Parts: sequence; structure tokens; C-alpha cells
Amino acid sequence: GLNDIFKPEGLGWLDYDFEIYDRWGERIFVTDATKKGWDGTYGGKLCKQDVYLYKVVYTGLDGKKYERVGSVQLLP
Repeated sequence: GLNDIFKPEGLGWLDYDFEIYDRWGERIFVTDATKKGWDGTYGGKLCKQDVYLYKVVYTGLDGKKYERVGSVQLLP
């Protein structure tokens, strides 16, 4: 029940795209819903323990586009 969902947190997003990629660059998760996060699955199956990359592209209240990238480690 702790850290079961991974999602960016922030305020003042006009629009938002959140993506997760595996180490080979395959996109395994995508959403534009700010309340939806990644639960560590792909195709209905739990992903293996590994490091995954994320990318968030959003428009701020100032009308400018921003992009943030990073990694998240999936543990059993």
C-alpha cells in the first residue's frame, strides 16, 4: 500500500503528458490525466524489477512548455 503508484505532483498545469519507458526505449505507459499514475504494470502484467525512465511535458500557467525527465526504480 506504500508507493504503489508513481506519478508527478505539481500545481498550475494547463495540460500534461506523462510517459514511462523501459531501458530499451519502449514506451510502456502514457497518460494525460493528472490524477492517473503508473502502477508498475505493462500489458496487464507486473514489470520486472528494473530502472525505468519517465518524461513529463506540461504547459505552465505562464503558457510556456516545460519538460522534465528522470528515472524511477521498480522494486518487488
